Amino acid sequence: TESYHLRAVHGRSMAPVIETRGETVATFEGLGPHHLQTVAIADYWRRPWLDRHSLGADLAVTAKQLRIFHKYLIFPNIVANVMPYHLTVFRVYPLTPDTCRFHYEFHLRRGAPLLGKLRGWLTLLASLYVLREDFGVLLPFQAGVKAAGDQAIPTHREEQPLVYFHG
Repeated sequence: TESYHLRAVHGRSMAPVIETRGETVATFEGLGPHHLQTVAIADYWRRPWLDRHSLGADLAVTAKQLRIFHKYLIFPNIVANVMPYHLTVFRVYPLTPDTCRFHYEFHLRRGAPLLGKLRGWLTLLASLYVLREDFGVLLPFQAGVKAAGDQAIPTHREEQPLVYFHG
């Protein structure tokens, strides 16, 4: 869930569209056992125009709100990615110490114009590709954690949800 893996894992897919400089950079804050990560989307090819035309006229949002991506980590097993034009929800259910069931939902805004629906479906395809990149790293990572046994594993400050979960 942390943002520092973007360049290494998603260097060709997501990293180019995430804002890393300027007034809006990623934040990560604890909300009790829950966490909120806020990331700004960069102004890639015609994104501001796409944003304005992907929403219904009934939704009043600012240009800044259109470019913010909120990732809510809801303890113990839910991640909700929220943007004005779509919502994704991940739920992870442990099955054994080494396996889990991963449930993924993608929701489009009701009443979205045709461009918003098309953009949503393209975003779904991109999301599935990004998830494949994540799973390519997570499976070896899990094997490494298992091999470490009882050794302490240092974590980054953005990994507090993981620390909280293990605690």
